Amino acid sequence: MSIGNYPVKSLKDLELEYFQCKNNVKNGIDPLVIRQQEQVQKELEETLEPLLTTLAEDYLESKSKTLRPATITEYRRMLKKYVFKKWPNVPDLAKMKITELHRRDVKLLIDYIANKRPNSYRPVKGSPTMAARILAVISGLCRYAVELELIENNPAHGISKPGRRKPRDRWLTMDEIKIVGRILNNDAPRLIRDAVYLALYTGQRLAQIAAFKLSWIKEGWIEFPAEIMKGGRTHRIPLTAQIEALVDARVKDKLIGKGFLFPGLKMNDHVHPQALKRGLARLFSNPEQIKRMQNRKRWPVVEVAPPPFTAAGVEW
Repeated sequence: MSIGNYPVKSLKDLELEYFQCKNNVKNGIDPLVIRQQEQVQKELEETLEPLLTTLAEDYLESKSKTLRPATITEYRRMLKKYVFKKWPNVPDLAKMKITELHRRDVKLLIDYIANKRPNSYRPVKGSPTMAARILAVISGLCRYAVELELIENNPAHGISKPGRRKPRDRWLTMDEIKIVGRILNNDAPRLIRDAVYLALYTGQRLAQIAAFKLSWIKEGWIEFPAEIMKGGRTHRIPLTAQIEALVDARVKDKLIGKGFLFPGLKMNDHVHPQALKRGLARLFSNPEQIKRMQNRKRWPVVEVAPPPFTAAGVEW
């Protein structure tokens, strides 16, 4: 039977444990039985008072049937990056049991994320929006613990959300659409260009566009299934001439794979939405390029594969 490893345990502790085992043997007590009993007691305590990290995985597993996989992935990322990370002057929640979590601990974490925090390389700007989202996740986790009767009260209940989210404009003006079209036609890869055009034609998010399947086109309509929609409801959109031309061009040029209109590199699944977002970020991160596009009344079109698609009545 092993009594421990050096240097995890000091030589003094190992020596003390050795003599305890030796005395137990002299008294007719099996040290291995004692070790097994201690292990059972430890597992029982972890069941009744689990660590926050263990409880978080159980919580996300319980939500897997009601939340989208992308939402579960985002929650897991937020917990790893913000909640279970050691911050200065903030308790280490990764080492806490749910019964040890107090309102003050949650408040310190939320305030730290919401306000500006120092960094060894550069100052990091606080994010009230992210702090509010993290507060919602922690509150949901604590409500789950209350339902399991692990704790009596939710320590995150009643904590004020940091700041107010400003409503964002979710539409483009005609002038902005022209600028987007010029950049897409001249600088964007074919995949990015077609995906953004399809998003403009259908009004859907890039996550839905990335997962677009040819089987969704039925009798002059496009049916986006409920399981990929944020609201959990099927969306039906008319199959317009622009959309049909875009789809036919990709099929003709053999740019589809496994039924997906926008396949990934291995052609066995659809492209990841983050790949589209990163491609867009690179295209529109140069302010000088955007200003140059604004000043040009017309921009020469570089034809790549099929001619670039245009919105009705819009001259690029």
